[in-house]
Amino acid sequence: MSISSPTYERLKDALRDDIITGKLAAGARLTMAEIATRYKVSHMPVREALQALMGEGLVEIIPNRGARVLSLDADFIANIFDIRRAIEGLLAKSVVAHLTAERLDRIDQKNQIVSAAVQKKDFPKFSRADRAFHWEIFKYSNNKEALKIHKKYYSLLIALRLKFKYSPERLKSSLQEHASIILALKDRDPAEVEKQVKRHSRSAKEYMLQVLENQN
Repeated sequence: MSISSPTYERLKDALRDDIITGKLAAGARLTMAEIATRYKVSHMPVREALQALMGEGLVEIIPNRGARVLSLDADFIANIFDIRRAIEGLLAKSVVAHLTAERLDRIDQKNQIVSAAVQKKDFPKFSRADRAFHWEIFKYSNNKEALKIHKKYYSLLIALRLKFKYSPERLKSSLQEHASIILALKDRDPAEVEKQVKRHSRSAKEYMLQVLENQN
């Protein structure tokens, strides 16, 4: 895969996608020279990208030998979703105090784009719109450190979701869960917002693990 602009971010995303789709198999050894050649980049962004992917749990860096791709098993996926649920619950509670009518309208608008994608059964558009919807909520949190952690893991979750995809039934239930989150936000109930956000994350985890089990 060629990257027209050899930046750290693009290389990281390309490596993540290739690991999750299986193009780079579990156990595969990755040297800096091989990665630089494969993705047509210099050695500088390779080191940064591998460090970031190690932080996501996708690779293990072996001193003086490059890196090794780790297994994406059920335990790994469950752990990532558990991290998501904990972080999103924390963010959800702090959002309510910063909501205005205008911000609630923007959240609604983002969810309308999600709804349109569901109706068209356009999964790539749904995935992008869903990410924008969640970010529109959580960006109003005053917990910048939690937002950094959320951003780090959410790219991984998006890549996993693009691999396993959502059934039409899961798309509809996800949209219903969004509606419950929005209702709690409009009621300005921090405990209920946290509850609905965690419920949404738990449902996504259960669906993803079931898909994984069915494929094995």
